[in-house]
Amino acid sequence: MEQKAISLQDLRRRSTKEIERLRKVTSFKVGDWKRTRLEKALGKRLATATLLDDGTHQEHTELMVRRFQKHWGALTKDEATERLRFLTILDRLVEVDADAMVDACDHLMVWIKHALNTELRHIGIIGCVEMEIVNLSHSEKKTMGSKKITHALRGSRATSSLSIPSLDENEHRKLNVLRAMRDHVAPNTLWSPTDNTKSWVLIHFHGVVHLGGTADEIDTLHERVAKKLRRHWNLPYAVELKKTFDKQQSRTKFAKIADYITKCGNERLRYETRFGRGMSQIDVTERAMWKQGYRGIDEVEGEESAMEDSVGLTLGEVEALGKAIDRLMKRNRRRDGYVLQIGRFNGLSRQYSR
Repeated sequence: MEQKAISLQDLRRRSTKEIERLRKVTSFKVGDWKRTRLEKALGKRLATATLLDDGTHQEHTELMVRRFQKHWGALTKDEATERLRFLTILDRLVEVDADAMVDACDHLMVWIKHALNTELRHIGIIGCVEMEIVNLSHSEKKTMGSKKITHALRGSRATSSLSIPSLDENEHRKLNVLRAMRDHVAPNTLWSPTDNTKSWVLIHFHGVVHLGGTADEIDTLHERVAKKLRRHWNLPYAVELKKTFDKQQSRTKFAKIADYITKCGNERLRYETRFGRGMSQIDVTERAMWKQGYRGIDEVEGEESAMEDSVGLTLGEVEALGKAIDRLMKRNRRRDGYVLQIGRFNGLSRQYSR
């Protein structure tokens, strides 16, 4: 049978696709610094231009604090406690693809405006969309119980063993939420919705809500806002609206919230098994390993070999995340296109009767 000739153009096209496929699954090494990972995935220019860069993130944190202070800085501690709420909306899971991620963020912003359209005369919202790459397989493995790991100590043939505990309550809650969201994703011909080895992007929103009206109307307005949001996002834990300014001065709380909501993605470039910034059980174990001298180097047949970072984002995932964040940022000259500010703001801090 005569073989069909393959053109040079076809070979180049296949080669390009293979390189793209390999980039998507290539893991970093345990000892690779964050800057190294960003530069490998995004190039030197983009590595320092997005919110994944610590310096850029700090700049945008300070800008967000100024925004909070401009609109709500005149509130007394009692007023802030009474009127300000922290809002979280867990929207959906999408493919690890920059186009899909940006489109989903646009969709989320539009639907927040739509869901609260009739309440925007009474409230003000400042917040940010976020794209967190998640992988259920890391959490699924921990549901099987405590696991003991043995590692070599660098510069020595001695070994040490440590145990990774099973999931705590926070990690169980996140896993269950992600499972529910995954089951709502329509499958295509390339993957199964029950494939736990597949990475996803959790599209969500964090922000601060100012509740207007008189003092007697605040609780009712809180309930109305939460109810309208839950009509659109009705999975368990998909919407959380809570008081958060009762234990700290507003300026301190603004700084902490700004730092948290402006990260826009996986700030540590790894899969997080918890909601929030608390340390996972894997983090605790890794810290203990480093204290014992482990640096991601194991001896294999007498030679040292850098180990793959099994809980770190792959090169392709960092690339997709960085490009999506950059596209959101550069929608305006301030590079804060990831920010959503809607509602009523002029004179909010003093116009309501108590």
